[in-house]
Amino acid sequence: MRQFTVQVLTSAGHQVLQAASAEEALLVAAHYSLPIHLLLTDMVMPGLNGRELAGRIGPLHPEVRVLLVSGYSEVLIGDGALDEAFQYLQKPYTPETLTRTVERILASAGPVSR
Repeated sequence: MRQFTVQVLTSAGHQVLQAASAEEALLVAAHYSLPIHLLLTDMVMPGLNGRELAGRIGPLHPEVRVLLVSGYSEVLIGDGALDEAFQYLQKPYTPETLTRTVERILASAGPVSR
């Protein structure tokens, strides 16, 4: 799913940094000096979950917006992950839905609230 997502977003003209795990994403974010505008992460992962990852990357890149993806919507709804600090996209998603969602998030104005 990660390779599909990277291919769709790069084809749409977005620069994509990718990581195979939350720990790798933290390393990438820590060493990346330019702004990271969007963190697209799975909610359910080994180790850190998507919200925890966002909470760790946020201080490194305060401009980052968060898009959580999951095939388990009840996980998000049940534990309160869906609030104004996070956007959500249900898996599986089409290239068009992914692109439209990412572009909507990136176009949204205003400060990021956490």
